[in-house]
Amino acid sequence: MDKRRFYLECISIVLVAFMLQMIMASFDDDDDEGPWNRCPWIRNSLKNGRVKIRSRGRIAKFLCEPGYELAGKRFATCVRGQWNNPIPVCVSRGCHRPPHVDNARLTLMYRGAVLMYDCLPGYTLEGGASIYCDGRRWSTEPPSCIGKFNISFCK
Repeated sequence: MDKRRFYLECISIVLVAFMLQMIMASFDDDDDEGPWNRCPWIRNSLKNGRVKIRSRGRIAKFLCEPGYELAGKRFATCVRGQWNNPIPVCVSRGCHRPPHVDNARLTLMYRGAVLMYDCLPGYTLEGGASIYCDGRRWSTEPPSCIGKFNISFCK
């Protein structure tokens, strides 16, 4: 075997070993249980804000643009393939006053950018308990409070 062929074979072996090492390192990227424990991608999921991913995808930090306030937790941690906190929202005042909901109590949060609805006794909430303003429009229509049916019999 000449020297040139020997060196080419050595280089090939080194390259194959390097590639195998890189492949194996990708499996160790998350934790001891492998890559199937990666959390869902959330980098572009915060409207009027941004998400910073740190610690090799294990920690998410949520930041809002100027004029917006974070409603929810500032950090989320990836635990066994799931984020431990829901994605917050960036809220801002500026939406028109939502329609009145009969038989409901209204609680304003974040300077009126988040509205929490609760029905009076004897009524059931139909729809989400909260809506938020993104600076222009409400996230959804407000809920309704539906009366529980009382059946009375004629005497």
